Amino acid sequence: MNPRANIKSRCSGLVFGLIALCLVACDPPTEPLSAQAWSEQVQEAHARAEQLSGRAAGVEARAVQAREALQAALAVEVPTAVDARLADSLRADAWYRSAEMALLANDSSLAIQDANEGLRLEHAEPVFVANLYVIRGRAHERAGAETEAAADYHQALLVSEGLLLELLDSPATTIEASPSSAEDEPSE
Repeated sequence: MNPRANIKSRCSGLVFGLIALCLVACDPPTEPLSAQAWSEQVQEAHARAEQLSGRAAGVEARAVQAREALQAALAVEVPTAVDARLADSLRADAWYRSAEMALLANDSSLAIQDANEGLRLEHAEPVFVANLYVIRGRAHERAGAETEAAADYHQALLVSEGLLLELLDSPATTIEASPSSAEDEPSE
């Protein structure tokens, strides 16, 4: 999410909350509001402000449309001439984006389903697999399934660790002792 949009959204929510508070203060009800009632009133003002500004509905609608476009691409059969590793990696990335769009549309169960579809691919590059675990973890977290979210985040870390170890073990990235470090060693 764009940080400026997030700040603007929070600021506009604060402004609308303050306006609601001023309206309540300027025209007090016959009975004082309870803390719960006041909190609910401010929350309703925030929700109404989001509806009026079109931000919430607009983002969700665009996310649904984006997910539909990704689903259409995923429904197309992969040509046999395409390498399996490349095909699965591209499809895994599309499943990740589809899950991300489902989350933007506030549908964590659909996001989990999309991530699971991507994780079923056998030949996807590990970086895409790690992304799928992360997005599924975010979806589980939003759904209130903290244990499952933690397990997904752990799996993503294990995949990332494997990538890092693979990179460090490759001959192209072997670190040689520098001339200055050789001088620091005691001579025999």
